[in-house]
Amino acid sequence: MRFYTAIIAITFTTIAMAQDVIDVHSHIITPEFLSALSQENRLMDEGFPLPGYNAEEHLQWMDEAGIQTSVLTLAAPQPSSATTIRQTNEAAARLKCEHPGRFLFCAA
Repeated sequence: MRFYTAIIAITFTTIAMAQDVIDVHSHIITPEFLSALSQENRLMDEGFPLPGYNAEEHLQWMDEAGIQTSVLTLAAPQPSSATTIRQTNEAAARLKCEHPGRFLFCAA
């Protein structure tokens, strides 16, 4: 019986370790995004300031947390400028290309 229990435990441990962890709640906040919100006087719409975004710091955090992939989305509030939204989508697309398998994104 111990043998079968050990085999089952090893199997479940192996399966758990083999799964890729995906973070589905990360925001990309580019300098252009922050600038547009500032121009619209909306930086504090959510009650707190939005942080700047640094891809290398994000990757370091992902590695430390055991996260394989992060899905990037726009933060709230969002600027009213379609140009700024497009620039942010393009920045997310570049990150996805520069770091294959590490980033996905939801375009707005």
